[in-house]
Amino acid sequence: MKKTILTISFVLLFAAVSSAQVSTPVSLYLGGLMSAPASADFNDDFKWGYHGWAGVGYKMMPSLQVLGKVEYHDFFFDMADLTGLEGGDTKVWMYGVDGRYTLNIPMFPIKPFILAGGGLARVSWDEFEGTSLIASTLNENIPEPVSKVYFNFGGGLNFKIIPALSFFAEARYVSVATEGGKTSYIPMSIGLRFF
Repeated sequence: MKKTILTISFVLLFAAVSSAQVSTPVSLYLGGLMSAPASADFNDDFKWGYHGWAGVGYKMMPSLQVLGKVEYHDFFFDMADLTGLEGGDTKVWMYGVDGRYTLNIPMFPIKPFILAGGGLARVSWDEFEGTSLIASTLNENIPEPVSKVYFNFGGGLNFKIIPALSFFAEARYVSVATEGGKTSYIPMSIGLRFF
């Protein structure tokens, strides 16, 4: 039994190492961490939030990759001056495409990159919960969910761990064209890139 398990383990390890040596133009990304509000009104009303995203990249040239992604952000309403209230979060779903350009700087295994892109953002707001009159008054002013265009740009570092796996850290500026003033924020992400 031990020989069988050991043989299967070696075969799987050999297959993983062999497949890691094959160059593929497709990469898979998983990332997330925290987001900081950046525009004046948004920064006044909301605290830092969190986000997560997943994407599929396709290498167009040796240094340029096009990345399609889905992203989710959640920002917490700042309750500093209000007691007995909960909720009021702003939630943003983003569907877009980025171009990621790896700078040709000889820092192996660390590679800096820059990115820019855009897409469609779906912004919605949670209702407030609480027994006070303030909650019902605030809920009357909550807008309907909206879908708006967004753009983002930023940069980061990619750290090669093994041939088929990298760790990355990045920061971006995101601006969503919401009515009555833009909603902008700075997501700071860490994550993994496969292939």
